[in-house]
Amino acid sequence: REEATWVARRVQDEARRRPSEDVAVLYRTNAQSRSFEEAFRRERIPYQVVGAMQFYERKEVKDVLAYLKLAVNPGDDVAFRRIVNVPPRGMGDTTVDAIAAEARAEGLPLYEAARRLVDRGALGVRASRLLATFLETTSGFAARAADEPAALVIEGIVEGIGFEAYLEKSYPGEGFDRMENVRSLVSAAVEYEREVETPTLLGFLDRSALVSDADEVGARPGVTLMTVHNAKGLEFSVVFLAGLEENIFPHSRSRSNDDDLEEERRLCYVAITRARERLCLSRA
Repeated sequence: REEATWVARRVQDEARRRPSEDVAVLYRTNAQSRSFEEAFRRERIPYQVVGAMQFYERKEVKDVLAYLKLAVNPGDDVAFRRIVNVPPRGMGDTTVDAIAAEARAEGLPLYEAARRLVDRGALGVRASRLLATFLETTSGFAARAADEPAALVIEGIVEGIGFEAYLEKSYPGEGFDRMENVRSLVSAAVEYEREVETPTLLGFLDRSALVSDADEVGARPGVTLMTVHNAKGLEFSVVFLAGLEENIFPHSRSRSNDDDLEEERRLCYVAITRARERLCLSRA
């Protein structure tokens, strides 16, 4: 957070002398964008994330947040619909449609309608079993949400639903990077706990929603945020290369192989040579 704040203030200094579009912040992994996005929003610095969605718009982040929302408010139908089959549980559209029909007929939230269908045995044996397991799992998260810090609740959700294995299986070659985004969400929760006098899970969700609002900051041209990979072929007057520390850049996956470590050096060279006039290197 301190590193991101430092970069944001230096960017403000540079923006007094040149268009903000002439400034770029480069990092090794997409998950690192979160701290810079949040710092830039706090300082009202216009920016654009190139080559990736903004952090809170990434599917895996929205999925975990939906589990949190349902834990805080079982009446959140949008969250229920998003996660009832994430990871895939074998529940088909027929089951979801039956839940929606029950909810409409009785004027109930989807979660409560699902529980009634299970209690009445109104679904097939397999569908009832799958849905009962989902309801039991999410009610367990709700119990934890009542008295545990947000970061622990997130970690419990990720472990409880086998989210890492799901990402690896569903997104071959991307699972590791998507999981890093989830870990960055945990970091965001830890930061929130440290900064707020009386932190609550609802407070963390409110803050996440505030950051993810697609207002004019982050939705118009400004400072460029991107990974080093996406920076190839581009040049900027000023470049900030952040996160220069062991296991981030060079990445942890390069530790055991000399060729991979050499590739990290080449990437670092690419990043350094993106700067026409000024280069700022930083680490936390």
